[in-house]
Amino acid sequence: ISLQYQQLKLYTMKKRVQKLPEVEKLEKSTDLIKDAIKEISPYKVELSAEEKSGNRSMAEGREGYVRLVSSIANQHPESLGRSDNPKDLQVLLDLLQPARANRIANLKSLEIAEELELALSLDIMTYVDRYVKTLQVSREHDGTLDLAMREVDEWNKRFGRDQKHDTPEEPES
Repeated sequence: ISLQYQQLKLYTMKKRVQKLPEVEKLEKSTDLIKDAIKEISPYKVELSAEEKSGNRSMAEGREGYVRLVSSIANQHPESLGRSDNPKDLQVLLDLLQPARANRIANLKSLEIAEELELALSLDIMTYVDRYVKTLQVSREHDGTLDLAMREVDEWNKRFGRDQKHDTPEEPES
């Protein structure tokens, strides 16, 4: 790739974040998530590693089995032990779907937030790399800029800027 093409590509960067969110919308979203956490926190359960891996849970494929047993138990409660109430199992099953929906909504929210944060970071570093390259050229003719850019040079020396791991190539349009 020619130097001119690389320079042209540098000036015509494709932004990863096409529609910038308003700060207020991000803050409102964060507040809503915090409120949701407060809402569900009283029901927080902390399972030990042993409890998470050592016990049988209702994994995929078992729900049909569980619902069948629940249905039979509800139809024949007299056949259960004295202390068993089939409604106890039904209450838990009724909570399962909303609990799953809650987890899935949280995962979706997390995915959106992670992708937005990463895309913003990538766009920011693309700008920074572009600005540094043009400032490096301009500093040759401007003593004041040269002095200001020395701090950037020190930063790069101090933190060992690694060209191999800097901002990735621009995505193709």
